[in-house]
Amino acid sequence: MKKLLFIFLFLFLFESVSAKEDVQFYYGTDKVESMWITRVKGDIVKSSNPYILRRKNDNSYVYCLQPIVLLNQEEDYTAYYTNHKVFNISDEDWERISNLAYFGYFYPGHEDKKWYGITQYLIWKTVAKDMDIYFSDGKNGKKINAYQKEIEEIESLIQNYQSLKNLNHKKLSFKNVEEWNNWKSGNIILKNAIMPLNDTYAFELPENAVTFGVDTFYYHKSGQNVYHPGRLLHMNLSFDVEFLKGKINLKKKNKEDTFISNDNCLKGASYGIYKDGILIETIETDEEGNATSSLLEYGTYTIKEIKASPGYEIDDTVYTVFIDAEDISLEVYEEQKMNKLKIEKWYGSGKYKLESDAIFEIYQGDDLILTVKTDTLGIAEFSLPYGRYRLHQVKGKEGYQNIQDLDFTVTDNSLNHLKFYNEEIIVDVPDTGLLTPFSWVRIFEYVRSILSAFKLS
Repeated sequence: MKKLLFIFLFLFLFESVSAKEDVQFYYGTDKVESMWITRVKGDIVKSSNPYILRRKNDNSYVYCLQPIVLLNQEEDYTAYYTNHKVFNISDEDWERISNLAYFGYFYPGHEDKKWYGITQYLIWKTVAKDMDIYFSDGKNGKKINAYQKEIEEIESLIQNYQSLKNLNHKKLSFKNVEEWNNWKSGNIILKNAIMPLNDTYAFELPENAVTFGVDTFYYHKSGQNVYHPGRLLHMNLSFDVEFLKGKINLKKKNKEDTFISNDNCLKGASYGIYKDGILIETIETDEEGNATSSLLEYGTYTIKEIKASPGYEIDDTVYTVFIDAEDISLEVYEEQKMNKLKIEKWYGSGKYKLESDAIFEIYQGDDLILTVKTDTLGIAEFSLPYGRYRLHQVKGKEGYQNIQDLDFTVTDNSLNHLKFYNEEIIVDVPDTGLLTPFSWVRIFEYVRSILSAFKLS
């Protein structure tokens, strides 16, 4: 958050203060050439070039407050430092007159005498709303649309100044620095603001080079009332600028909706957050696969995995997110590392043959995760994610042994070709001296073979 401090001059309007001063005024010789201002009220028409009106004791310039009344150049005036009913001017118009004078003639860049005439014109338009006042193409000439650019500049300065005053002790929120700069550049007063150290903007309103003291209104009961511009009273104006921020809530998920190995975890995946191609932050997933960024200014970011979780492949996908709220959710996917395994099953006794239709179960812990069967070539092929497992044979060739349960581990360096050899089941019969049913069968087969041979012969 950046705090901006602007020092301004402002007019406070409190109780009426007046004083009898030995002050008189006169029309100077400084004429605003080629500028005619015509004032019309009923049948009264007055048209003239503006002359810079001055105070006799110090030659400082002043403005007329009555477009038609003549100036009394021989008698002293009564000075008023705050508003008074004798002028019949509202507090709102009083402040506007002060602002017009401040941002008009001799405000930086307004040193040409035309600015005095334009300021006088605008002051007359403010105090004499019942008159038709306009620029003309000569004495008592036609109305012309002149000095509009200059008038708009003064009005814009006043409007910008009033806007800044209304921001006192408030907080402004912007989506990003670009939006703040655009807003600042739209304010004539602020667009050249200087940024000092410690992220604090400081701005002092440029002073009108020839004003001093406070605004003074001079009254004469029978002469032209006069206004002497002063500085706007210095005033500390401060407001905070906040760049809106949001967090990226990243959720890592398994890429495939399949078995997830107990030895693999979602924790420990690192993701880089980039702004305009520059890495600004790295976040890491927890046990649940969640990772949250710090507060980031609104804008577009890219997310890319830098390091995968144990047992997972690196995700090459580049995710793009646009932060425009307090929290943005992003789902990312990782694929478990898989290893292809092959079981080769043999059976026999001394001489072995490949065994088809042998069935095996694969467990992780107490959970059955996979059942495989050998094909006609005695081969079973399958894939498993990295982890520790147990192989259990549930069916094999009748009369032959099943393999013993085997614990094995799937890693980058694990053996992926498993060969098993099963021997014939041999029944160990005790010698009792008696012929067993099995022996009688052998004798019967032997006799039958002899008889068959004798018959054939």
